[in-house]
Amino acid sequence: MTSSIRELKDTEIYIQFLKDYYGNPLDDYYQNLGEDDELVRPHRPPNRSSFLDNFKRSTLIVLARTGTITNHQMAMNLELEFLGENRIEKMIFPNEPIEKIEMVSFNYIDRFYDEHIKVLTTTCKFLAYELAAHPQIRSYVRNQIFAVATISTQPTKKGITELDAFNPSYRTKRINKRPIDGFQNDLFIDVVENEKKKLITVSINIEDDKLNFITEKLKMAYIRPRINSNFNNEKEDDVLRGWNQFREEVIQKLVFEILLPEIKTDIRNYLFEKAESFIINECGTNFSKLLMTGPYRKRVNSLFEDPTPTVMSFVYDNVQSKVRILL
Repeated sequence: MTSSIRELKDTEIYIQFLKDYYGNPLDDYYQNLGEDDELVRPHRPPNRSSFLDNFKRSTLIVLARTGTITNHQMAMNLELEFLGENRIEKMIFPNEPIEKIEMVSFNYIDRFYDEHIKVLTTTCKFLAYELAAHPQIRSYVRNQIFAVATISTQPTKKGITELDAFNPSYRTKRINKRPIDGFQNDLFIDVVENEKKKLITVSINIEDDKLNFITEKLKMAYIRPRINSNFNNEKEDDVLRGWNQFREEVIQKLVFEILLPEIKTDIRNYLFEKAESFIINECGTNFSKLLMTGPYRKRVNSLFEDPTPTVMSFVYDNVQSKVRILL
């Protein structure tokens, strides 16, 4: 998968998120109505139980914007990463509420979310999906994970016996933490085929410390550094701590529950397409050499030898269903 195709898919995901959030919930319903149904159109939206529809009908978006930044603002913060310490002055951070987040959440209890914990978990989920939909944030996390991810394989009970040293797929038996850039040939297609045969298991690994490092970098673009806060007493510290824990939970959900599974799928697709391209290029090169090979000419070493070249050809006889050899 080329980077341009990935960018196109990221944009498509973002557009779909915007359509789902800002679109009219009646659009699909109306499109499915025939001409005879014109007079029975409902005067209110049909009852939908989906997460995003319920979220739109509630007032949780106000809570979501109370103590967080938008996905656009976070993307802008990530762009400033190369500036080092000077980036803090140019970054956008959320306002710090004066009330504890638990107390604020009670104001948003409604018929969809009748407990404050449901209010918080739903808002957290929405914010994570909103961040995950932004192309720049998706691209940033993907590039970071692609750089540190490794591929490992282990043989199954069946694979231990079948993938011996004489098996052409022996090379797939035990791959140990090979980085993505280490797959330069058709190896991954062989890996996928043996995985389908249940001869090996395949795992995509990211070390905990490297994954935590990526998560911390995202938190730095989403949460105001503590050194810049104006909170001076214990009560205000509790308020800030509660809101920061909520923001950290948004980032955790963004990385571990949404983007990481998707990126692991992207890695498999990327390696498979890379192996396919290798095979196509190799076949093209070899076939090109065959096309450029000149005709057979017999070398005449004696005046008495027939200089006419003898060429062996294979012809398939459709009538007798046989292959004839002609000289």
